[in-house]
Amino acid sequence: MENPTQSLQQKLLTAIERAQSHYIDDGDSKTLFNGMLSDVLDFTESEYGFIGEIHYKDGNIPYLKTHAITNIAWNDETREFYAANAPSGLEFYNLDSLFGEVIKTGKAVISNDPSNDLRGAGTPEGHPPLKAFLGAPIYRGSQFVGMLGIANRAVGYDDQLLEQLQPLLRTCGSLIAGYRDAYNRQEAENILQKQGEFLRSVLSTINEAILTFDQRGYINSNNPAAEEMFGLSQDKLKTCTLFDLILDLPINFTTHHHDADNQILTKMVEYTGKHSSGHTFPLELAITPLKLDGHQMYTGVGRDISERQQSNRIKNEFISTISHELRTPLTTIEGALKLLADKKVSHLSPDQVTEMLDAAQSSSERLQKLINDILEIQQLEFGDFMFEPELIQVHDFLNQVVRRTLDLALQKGIRLKVDNDDTELYFRIDLKLLLRVMDNLLNNALHYAEPDSEVTLNTEKNGAYARITVTNKGNTIPEEVCDSIFDVFFQVDSGDTRQPGKAGLGLSIAKSIIERHHGQIYVKSTQEEGTRFFFDLPLFIQERLTNENLQIPPALSKVTDTTVRH
Repeated sequence: MENPTQSLQQKLLTAIERAQSHYIDDGDSKTLFNGMLSDVLDFTESEYGFIGEIHYKDGNIPYLKTHAITNIAWNDETREFYAANAPSGLEFYNLDSLFGEVIKTGKAVISNDPSNDLRGAGTPEGHPPLKAFLGAPIYRGSQFVGMLGIANRAVGYDDQLLEQLQPLLRTCGSLIAGYRDAYNRQEAENILQKQGEFLRSVLSTINEAILTFDQRGYINSNNPAAEEMFGLSQDKLKTCTLFDLILDLPINFTTHHHDADNQILTKMVEYTGKHSSGHTFPLELAITPLKLDGHQMYTGVGRDISERQQSNRIKNEFISTISHELRTPLTTIEGALKLLADKKVSHLSPDQVTEMLDAAQSSSERLQKLINDILEIQQLEFGDFMFEPELIQVHDFLNQVVRRTLDLALQKGIRLKVDNDDTELYFRIDLKLLLRVMDNLLNNALHYAEPDSEVTLNTEKNGAYARITVTNKGNTIPEEVCDSIFDVFFQVDSGDTRQPGKAGLGLSIAKSIIERHHGQIYVKSTQEEGTRFFFDLPLFIQERLTNENLQIPPALSKVTDTTVRH
């Protein structure tokens, strides 16, 4: 006759071997623990149960998350809940229960009369009857890692059965710990991977070139900015040395970056970089040492300083120009004041005195205009000015512009042609500011126009914008400076065409005003078509005039073409 104890031990041994084999061959935790639970329910003749892992929330509050659990759903709600959550593990937080007693104490709980057991909290309405319960803690060494819960063995549970289950519980503890270690390793790898992706993402967005290289200067790695700076792909860079990229790098580049104590410095040093196209550019490079797998390596951080040098050059030119523009009128004013102060004007005729005072006054006005221009740039840049838009007909606006310019055109003998036929275009502008723009564009056009030539003022509809163009035939603007011509402090160096008394601020002011009106200003200059300055401003659509019940201003007399001669 078969010994029941030997039979149970054999079943336990078979279950353990099957679990260990599955862990080695497959590694899927859900399949493994579901198989173990099925074996335990079978050889303990229990109706349902679970195998769960102990977790902690808020640092030290334990709860149970299942690896395997019998489906004992008893209504639609619990069936839906089981289907949705069982695959990833159900979580139980109520410790005022029989299984909660195991979690709280780390000790086994046997109850063969659960309904009258004070440690229990009853079962939810509809829950299958709980006739007997065994909760066994699962340990890995001294660490409490999980528990086994089984229920409804017909003959109840006892200490003997609990003792017989110990080999399986120890195996289960090792498996839980193994999966936990694997999960933690995977989480650590995921964190490292995310950190690596984040670091690569950060490096890819940095504008400075970043290179790592060895003591001989051979490139080991780089970021995208380095590829763009030197015009080489990553594969090409790895075939280069730092000496291929930087023309004046010292042979002993590492010691070149050392201080008196032979400590490497991270300060920027200026060199000459070389692009793959052949052109050179100024760059700053900082070199920092690092150890990589026991080898001495270096990190170089470089930035192209071409724009900064260009900006410094423009600022220096501006200072030089301003100094000249200040000094010249001040000399005139100072001379007039000294003569008057020393009463040395007796030998001068009244006309000469008047001429001298007129020159001093003109110089004073010139200084005042220069100072106003500088202040206006600052106000436009920081928005520190009153912006007072009003509804203006484009046709009327151009007529006002023409009236302001006729005298100057007459003086210079330049024909002023106006193409202004559309009286249906309206925009909202600050009239004073936009007239300032047009004064600047037309004054420049008239100044640079060839003698006995024509300056054209044209308007047209350009989609949702009104485009206004000023064209003259005369000295063209070099193509390479067209993108810079609206910059603050910039002047086209055109020899004898440079306007006296001009600091190169007018076009920058014009650009700021146009952009304040949500528009854009451009320049195109060719020998064939001449120089065209044009800007686009948003149109005020006719339907908005009606919807907003705005009164259309009366139109002024139309100017279609004006030819002015001496």
